[in-house]
Amino acid sequence: MSCLGSLKCFRPLNADRAFYVIWREEPGAGMFSNVFHVLQHIYLAEKLGLMPVVDMRQYMTYYNEAEEIDGTRNAWEYYFEQPSGFSLDEVYQSSRVFIMYGKPRDDLYSEFVFDFSLTNPTFKKYFKPRAHILAHVEKFAREHFYKAYLDY
Repeated sequence: MSCLGSLKCFRPLNADRAFYVIWREEPGAGMFSNVFHVLQHIYLAEKLGLMPVVDMRQYMTYYNEAEEIDGTRNAWEYYFEQPSGFSLDEVYQSSRVFIMYGKPRDDLYSEFVFDFSLTNPTFKKYFKPRAHILAHVEKFAREHFYKAYLDY
């Protein structure tokens, strides 16, 4: 197995917590490939007892924009909340930060794939689409799917 990552000690903040920074080797891949990559590592972070945080600001993907979107340059945060609720700025001032290896972990696929569902406790706890994304999905579904369902 390849190196999992490295432990960094930036500043003394959050001495009682250990963070797991999830990133994707640049430039990442398709949206759902990136999402699945993050979900794998959230799953691993939870197994290790670490607080997951996603950095697609410093480690850019195809989805990063030149200008801030909703106050952030972190492409993950355009669509999703940080899984642990901590900001990157806070994490990068903390005393125990594990920066994981940025390539996909093939060794996690077999364990994670079989446990991946919308009812998975890890998924339900950490995967949080932003409110405006959920509102857009609901509006689209109401306009395009519910009518088709009712007409059926």
